[in-house]
Amino acid sequence: MQPPFQNPDHVIQYLGRYSHRVAITNSRIITLSDSQVSFSYLDYRDKKEKIMTLSLEDFIDRFLQHILPDHFMKIRHFGFLSNKVKNHILQIILQCLNATRNPKQVFDILSYFVERFDIHLNVCQQCLKVKSSTSEILPKARSDPNHFNKN
Repeated sequence: MQPPFQNPDHVIQYLGRYSHRVAITNSRIITLSDSQVSFSYLDYRDKKEKIMTLSLEDFIDRFLQHILPDHFMKIRHFGFLSNKVKNHILQIILQCLNATRNPKQVFDILSYFVERFDIHLNVCQQCLKVKSSTSEILPKARSDPNHFNKN
């Protein structure tokens, strides 16, 4: 078990070493030719450093597996910002600071289009009748069975 960190700077340094590093550092690449790459790695079975030689295609393939997809969130919120406790904890924090949370602003797209473009999105442009609107969104077919008991 690792001892706790002394201060926030140590936490940042620790996370930075793991969250923003590349798949392989230049110092681990030993030889590079037109067809092969040799690099050092730590064999976790016997805890010894070893050398592996791969074809250039295999090396690039392995390297590309470490590139994250677009919009992938590497570090999610945790602690008091985690989704599970965020609203509850933020209320306590705001009370301690004698502060209030700004109310969420609701964006009404129908009003926006009327004010900005004089277009009524809820009126059919051909027959000029009011379009029907969604009054309730039913749960998914396999949603929580307790959904109906929440009334």
